[in-house]
Amino acid sequence: MHLMMIRLHICQRQKEQFSDGVGYSWIDGLKDHASAQVTDAMLKHANFVYPENTPTTKEGYHYRTIFEKLFPKV
Repeated sequence: MHLMMIRLHICQRQKEQFSDGVGYSWIDGLKDHASAQVTDAMLKHANFVYPENTPTTKEGYHYRTIFEKLFPKV
């Protein structure tokens, strides 16, 4: 079995580098969308829903939710 590895410096890139290609308004839109999907209460209790690698931002929580739906733990 082969696992795809992503270089660490690529994983740690900040959104500013991504925004060079799509623009800041697109990134701001993603943040706004995530904030609309995740309430303050959901984020406050994130450690109960995601005890491992708990998201610390609404954006992180939203993406984690999408990931967990696509790749559920069996």
